[in-house]
Amino acid sequence: MFWHVFKHRFKRMIREKTIIFWALIFPCILATLFNLAFGNFSEMYTFQTVRIGIVEKEESPVIEFLEQLKIEDEQIFEITYLSQTDAEKKLDDGMISSFIIFDEDIELVVNRSGYNQTIIKHILDNYLQASSVIDNLFETDPAKAQVLMTENLDFSKNYVQGDEQGDNNMILVSFYSLIALGAIYGGYFGMKSINESEGNLSGYGIKNVLAPFHKIKILIPSFAVDVVIQSTAMILLVSYMRLLGIDFGDQLFYVYLIAIFGGIIGIIIGAVVGITNQLDERKKDSIISAVGFFMAFLSGMVIVNIKHWVQNTAPWLAQINPGNLITDGIYALYYYDTMDRYWENMMMLVIISLILLVIISIFIRRRQYDSI
Repeated sequence: MFWHVFKHRFKRMIREKTIIFWALIFPCILATLFNLAFGNFSEMYTFQTVRIGIVEKEESPVIEFLEQLKIEDEQIFEITYLSQTDAEKKLDDGMISSFIIFDEDIELVVNRSGYNQTIIKHILDNYLQASSVIDNLFETDPAKAQVLMTENLDFSKNYVQGDEQGDNNMILVSFYSLIALGAIYGGYFGMKSINESEGNLSGYGIKNVLAPFHKIKILIPSFAVDVVIQSTAMILLVSYMRLLGIDFGDQLFYVYLIAIFGGIIGIIIGAVVGITNQLDERKKDSIISAVGFFMAFLSGMVIVNIKHWVQNTAPWLAQINPGNLITDGIYALYYYDTMDRYWENMMMLVIISLILLVIISIFIRRRQYDSI
């Protein structure tokens, strides 16, 4: 009986072009559009060496300090020694971001505001403040000033530590939320299974109710078909996003695991929509579409900061939103060294799925028909 229902429903469901579109093709289209829009975002903000000019008459410790500044192995400043006339010309031509004149005081010359100009000004201000503190300390306590110079002001030391999981690219949250969207849209399968098991919702439901079999023998193979197709769709979606160059980190097995389990949650959500009202199938489709988009929206699909706003202002909403749990679980794999946050999200997904399954079983057991 199981394989008979499974086989025939599988053949029927893979022909449901509308459901396949929303569960797989639509998220892939959005991933492609997001990649075209944000694909080079991280490269736009990759640090580049700041070019500055030096106008000087004699050696200065500031120059040695600037030459020693690095981010990992990359020099922060590219220094060019120029006359003041050449420095002004290169500044006007945009060949350098600024130049420094050493006279009685250190003078920074810029002709516009910007990222590079802000960097050099901030570093020079901090250097001058530290130098002033040390000079004053030498007058009052030379021994302490010497200790401070040797231990706390080691300018050759690299204080910038690279992230082993990659840079904190929040744009990835938008891509991860697309996986959550595809998972929730698996609800179309679950809703379809419920419709075909209830005599007052579809023609298939009438046949199944009149069949001399318990309803559960129809639902189990039907949901098994939904899980197989939706899991395949989630695997294909994640794989396609990897081909687009989306970074999922090194824990790919767990990415696929939460994506597949998220798809199962989507099926269960669709079943709840199907069993709890008497609306026609089109209206139920609209509900699943709206619910899926709303969950993905709160997960940061459209505006990344929405995800953090929800977590800060309504953490309970983030905890009961399966879309956020899926997105956050994938991001936790990418950004954190431990699996604790990932398993917390998975545990919440399990709890939500169990609660929804209890609701479905209650409604199915209470459903009876006076006539069909």
